[in-house]
Amino acid sequence: MPFITQGKANLKYILIVVVLVAIVGGGILGYQYRQIIKEKVFINEKEEFSNSVEIWNKKDIFLNEQVTLEGRAVGIKSCTLMACPLFAPCCNTCRGELGLRISKDTIVTIYGNRTQEEGYGLYNGQEVWCHGDTCYIECYPLEEGEKYKVTGILKMGVVDFPMKQEGYYLEIKSFELF
Repeated sequence: MPFITQGKANLKYILIVVVLVAIVGGGILGYQYRQIIKEKVFINEKEEFSNSVEIWNKKDIFLNEQVTLEGRAVGIKSCTLMACPLFAPCCNTCRGELGLRISKDTIVTIYGNRTQEEGYGLYNGQEVWCHGDTCYIECYPLEEGEKYKVTGILKMGVVDFPMKQEGYYLEIKSFELF
Protein backbone atom coordinates (compact mmCIF):
# COMPACT_ATOMS: atom_id res chain seq x y z
CA MET A 1 0.00 0.00 0.00
CA PRO A 2 2.05 2.97 -1.19
CA PHE A 3 1.68 6.17 0.79
CA ILE A 4 1.37 8.42 -2.26
CA THR A 5 -0.48 7.18 -5.32
CA GLN A 6 -0.64 9.32 -8.48
CA GLY A 7 0.30 12.48 -6.58
CA LYS A 8 -2.38 12.06 -3.88
CA ALA A 9 -1.99 10.94 -0.25
CA ASN A 10 -3.54 7.55 0.57
CA LEU A 11 -6.06 8.48 3.29
CA LYS A 12 -6.73 4.86 4.30
CA TYR A 13 -3.08 4.36 5.14
CA ILE A 14 -2.94 7.61 7.15
CA LEU A 15 -6.13 6.71 9.05
CA ILE A 16 -4.85 3.22 9.94
CA VAL A 17 -1.55 4.63 11.21
CA VAL A 18 -3.32 7.30 13.32
CA VAL A 19 -5.67 4.73 14.90
CA LEU A 20 -2.78 2.36 15.70
CA VAL A 21 -0.76 5.17 17.29
CA ALA A 22 -3.76 6.22 19.41
CA ILE A 23 -4.37 2.65 20.64
CA VAL A 24 -0.72 1.95 21.47
CA GLY A 25 -0.23 5.39 23.09
CA GLY A 26 -3.39 4.99 25.20
CA GLY A 27 -2.28 1.55 26.35
CA ILE A 28 1.15 2.83 27.38
CA LEU A 29 -0.37 5.76 29.33
CA GLY A 30 -2.86 3.44 31.08
CA TYR A 31 -0.10 1.01 32.05
CA GLN A 32 2.07 3.82 33.45
CA TYR A 33 -0.86 5.23 35.45
CA ARG A 34 -1.52 1.83 37.03
CA GLN A 35 2.16 1.58 38.03
CA ILE A 36 1.96 4.99 39.73
CA ILE A 37 -1.08 3.88 41.74
CA LYS A 38 0.60 0.60 42.79
CA GLU A 39 3.74 2.49 43.87
CA LYS A 40 1.68 4.97 45.93
CA VAL A 41 -0.10 2.16 47.80
CA PHE A 42 3.19 0.31 48.40
CA ILE A 43 4.80 3.38 49.98
CA ASN A 44 1.76 3.99 52.22
CA GLU A 45 1.72 0.41 53.51
CA LYS A 46 5.13 0.84 55.18
CA GLU A 47 3.92 3.45 57.66
CA GLU A 48 2.97 2.61 61.21
CA PHE A 49 1.17 4.83 63.70
CA SER A 50 2.27 3.28 67.01
CA ASN A 51 -0.22 5.03 69.33
CA SER A 52 -3.11 3.89 67.13
CA VAL A 53 -1.75 0.33 67.01
CA GLU A 54 -1.57 0.26 70.83
CA ILE A 55 -5.20 1.40 71.11
CA TRP A 56 -6.33 -1.08 68.45
CA ASN A 57 -4.53 -3.96 70.16
CA LYS A 58 -6.54 -3.16 73.32
CA LYS A 59 -9.83 -2.67 71.49
CA ASP A 60 -11.79 -4.81 73.99
CA ILE A 61 -10.91 -2.29 76.72
CA PHE A 62 -11.91 0.70 74.55
CA LEU A 63 -15.18 -0.82 73.22
CA ASN A 64 -17.95 1.83 73.13
CA GLU A 65 -15.43 4.51 74.18
CA GLN A 66 -14.31 7.56 72.22
CA VAL A 67 -10.80 7.14 70.79
CA THR A 68 -8.57 9.03 68.36
CA LEU A 69 -6.67 7.01 65.78
CA GLU A 70 -4.03 8.26 63.38
CA GLY A 71 -3.47 6.71 59.99
CA ARG A 72 -3.79 7.00 56.26
CA ALA A 73 -7.22 6.83 54.60
CA VAL A 74 -7.72 3.87 52.27
CA GLY A 75 -10.61 2.62 50.23
CA ILE A 76 -11.44 -0.99 51.09
CA LYS A 77 -12.94 -1.72 47.73
CA SER A 78 -14.07 -4.48 45.47
CA CYS A 79 -14.18 -3.97 41.74
CA THR A 80 -15.82 -5.63 38.79
CA LEU A 81 -13.41 -7.92 36.95
CA MET A 82 -13.92 -7.12 33.29
CA ALA A 83 -10.94 -7.45 30.97
CA CYS A 84 -10.40 -3.79 30.12
CA PRO A 85 -9.32 -2.93 26.58
CA LEU A 86 -6.12 -0.95 26.10
CA PHE A 87 -8.02 2.19 25.13
CA ALA A 88 -10.11 2.08 28.36
CA PRO A 89 -7.89 0.68 31.15
CA CYS A 90 -10.19 2.00 33.90
CA CYS A 91 -13.39 0.23 32.79
CA ASN A 92 -14.07 -1.60 36.07
CA THR A 93 -16.34 0.04 38.64
CA CYS A 94 -15.40 -0.12 42.32
CA ARG A 95 -17.16 0.52 45.62
CA GLY A 96 -16.57 -0.30 49.23
CA GLU A 97 -15.82 0.81 52.73
CA LEU A 98 -13.60 3.56 54.03
CA GLY A 99 -10.68 2.46 56.17
CA LEU A 100 -7.78 3.90 58.15
CA ARG A 101 -4.46 2.09 57.69
CA ILE A 102 -2.67 2.28 61.04
CA SER A 103 0.05 -0.24 60.18
CA LYS A 104 1.15 -2.47 57.32
CA ASP A 105 -1.19 -5.25 58.45
CA THR A 106 -4.03 -3.30 60.09
CA ILE A 107 -6.85 -1.36 58.47
CA VAL A 108 -9.59 -0.05 60.76
CA THR A 109 -13.01 0.08 59.09
CA ILE A 110 -14.71 3.47 59.41
CA TYR A 111 -18.48 3.85 59.37
CA GLY A 112 -20.75 6.79 60.00
CA ASN A 113 -23.66 6.86 62.42
CA ARG A 114 -25.44 3.58 61.61
CA THR A 115 -29.20 3.50 62.17
CA GLN A 116 -29.30 -0.21 61.34
CA GLU A 117 -26.95 -3.15 61.85
CA GLU A 118 -25.63 -3.04 58.28
CA GLY A 119 -24.68 -0.26 55.89
CA TYR A 120 -21.94 2.34 55.89
CA GLY A 121 -23.74 4.90 58.04
CA LEU A 122 -23.91 8.68 57.68
CA TYR A 123 -21.52 11.52 58.48
CA ASN A 124 -22.94 15.06 58.03
CA GLY A 125 -25.90 13.57 56.16
CA GLN A 126 -23.81 11.68 53.57
CA GLU A 127 -22.94 8.01 53.37
CA VAL A 128 -19.42 7.07 54.50
CA TRP A 129 -18.00 4.96 51.66
CA CYS A 130 -15.76 4.80 48.60
CA HIS A 131 -16.64 4.49 44.92
CA GLY A 132 -15.02 4.98 41.52
CA ASP A 133 -13.15 2.85 39.00
CA THR A 134 -9.89 0.90 38.81
CA CYS A 135 -7.87 4.07 38.20
CA TYR A 136 -9.54 6.53 40.58
CA ILE A 137 -11.44 6.00 43.81
CA GLU A 138 -13.27 8.73 45.70
CA CYS A 139 -14.09 8.37 49.38
CA TYR A 140 -16.25 10.38 51.76
CA PRO A 141 -15.52 12.08 54.13
CA LEU A 142 -11.78 11.27 54.00
CA GLU A 143 -9.61 11.50 50.89
CA GLU A 144 -7.81 8.27 50.07
CA GLY A 145 -4.06 8.46 50.64
CA GLU A 146 -4.09 11.39 53.09
CA LYS A 147 -3.01 11.19 56.76
CA TYR A 148 -5.73 11.84 59.33
CA LYS A 149 -6.48 11.92 63.04
CA VAL A 150 -9.94 10.39 63.29
CA THR A 151 -11.99 10.61 66.48
CA GLY A 152 -14.92 8.28 66.98
CA ILE A 153 -16.58 5.59 69.04
CA LEU A 154 -15.00 2.12 68.85
CA LYS A 155 -17.87 -0.29 68.23
CA MET A 156 -18.59 -3.89 67.37
CA GLY A 157 -21.09 -4.97 64.73
CA VAL A 158 -21.41 -6.37 61.22
CA VAL A 159 -18.54 -5.28 58.97
CA ASP A 160 -18.07 -6.10 55.29
CA PHE A 161 -14.25 -6.32 55.24
CA PRO A 162 -12.70 -8.81 54.64
CA MET A 163 -16.14 -10.48 54.48
CA LYS A 164 -19.51 -9.84 56.10
CA GLN A 165 -18.96 -10.82 59.73
CA GLU A 166 -19.03 -9.53 63.30
CA GLY A 167 -16.10 -7.21 63.88
CA TYR A 168 -14.79 -3.93 65.26
CA TYR A 169 -15.17 -0.58 63.53
CA LEU A 170 -14.78 3.12 64.28
CA GLU A 171 -17.92 5.28 64.14
CA ILE A 172 -16.52 8.59 62.93
CA LYS A 173 -17.38 11.73 64.90
CA SER A 174 -14.67 14.14 63.67
CA PHE A 175 -11.37 14.17 61.80
CA GLU A 176 -8.46 16.41 60.87
CA LEU A 177 -5.59 16.24 58.40
CA PHE A 178 -2.06 16.02 59.76
